[in-house]
Amino acid sequence: MKLTATIIAILLATATATARQLDIDLCQQMAHDNYPMIEQYGLIEQSTGYTLSNIKKSWLPSIQFSAQASYQSEAPDFPEQFKDMFSQVLDIHGMNKDQYKVALDINQTIWDGGKTRSDKAIAKAKQKESEANIDVQLYKLRATVNDLYFGTLLIEESIRQSKEQITLLENNLKRINTHLRNGTAMQCDADAVEASLLTIRQQVNQLEARRKQYTNALCILIGIDDEDISLEKPSEEIYIDIHNNRPELQLFDKRLQLLSSQRKSLDTAIMPRLNLFANGFYGNPGLNYIENMMNPQWSWNYMIGITMRWNIGGLYTRKNDLRKLELQEKSISNERDVFLFNSNISAKRKKEEIAEYENLVKDDDGIIELRESIRKAAETKLDNGIIDVTDLLQKITDENSAKLNKAYHEIQRLKAIYELKEITNN
Repeated sequence: MKLTATIIAILLATATATARQLDIDLCQQMAHDNYPMIEQYGLIEQSTGYTLSNIKKSWLPSIQFSAQASYQSEAPDFPEQFKDMFSQVLDIHGMNKDQYKVALDINQTIWDGGKTRSDKAIAKAKQKESEANIDVQLYKLRATVNDLYFGTLLIEESIRQSKEQITLLENNLKRINTHLRNGTAMQCDADAVEASLLTIRQQVNQLEARRKQYTNALCILIGIDDEDISLEKPSEEIYIDIHNNRPELQLFDKRLQLLSSQRKSLDTAIMPRLNLFANGFYGNPGLNYIENMMNPQWSWNYMIGITMRWNIGGLYTRKNDLRKLELQEKSISNERDVFLFNSNISAKRKKEEIAEYENLVKDDDGIIELRESIRKAAETKLDNGIIDVTDLLQKITDENSAKLNKAYHEIQRLKAIYELKEITNN
């Protein structure tokens, strides 16, 4: 039992110590999900929900309560001849100059000419446009992730090649030390190799510090703690040229859809409106003026009915409003064409760059094989005392440069492929 617990503890410790494996696609998704702007989607949805709720409430009845007290210089009254004629029978006072009213007015829309439907369509179109704009902003993260990811791979390859070069130099230093003990080499030869070793080790330390900077930045971008991570080199890929799916194109489409909704709203602006109304008040005078002139008193009064309002002012500006929308559509279409034009140019250049790296990689293996053969021959000559250490160091440097160039070309080719994918969102 104790042995089993010990084994489990060792396995857990080993798993904890293992660097976290990440690939570029996972990093892209993590960076997208971690970026603070992602919260904008929820905020936009909530804002649109409030807007649609307010639009729906426009169909609720409008209720207004009011109170009024007034005094006027003149008030409706019967002519004096009329008063004299009926003075023996009726006491006619006329309407009071001080008047009072406590009222309640209610209006209910029956038909708004399609305004509510149009407003809802515009609100939803604005939401989609805003979300598409967020998509564009978040998509720009892909380029940053590509730079950090492939930059880290290039640094790691430089570290690996430098360590291989250190191994070669250490082996040759042992060979030179053997010759030094046998009296067939000089101390300056060993010193030259050791100086090269110190220089390369110094370069490795600098490269490891730079790698740490890159991985720290990548960890912050993808939202994980600053920890030891291991980046997987993408598999060899062949880019397939397909349709451009950049989010900017979706944004252009959403902007055009918004203009379409706004065009439809122009139709509703020239439609009539039908309302039901009801108003009632308690006051003096009431609606029966004759009764109030003969017998002023407080009374309950009400009125109900239907109204039709048709504001034809929208007809005056309709033509110009339509022309403005047409100009905006042409402007958006032009922006779309410019974007596609520039994207096509960038894609063409990137394809040429990929082809260039593919040609370079084809020659790298042959160059490495020749450089390795030359280095081995130099080591043999060193053993035979035909070549000096300086020449050998140069041959080792040339071989390392050839290997590093191959790794550089392979990674740059992969980076160019992912950059081409980023250009077309594929």
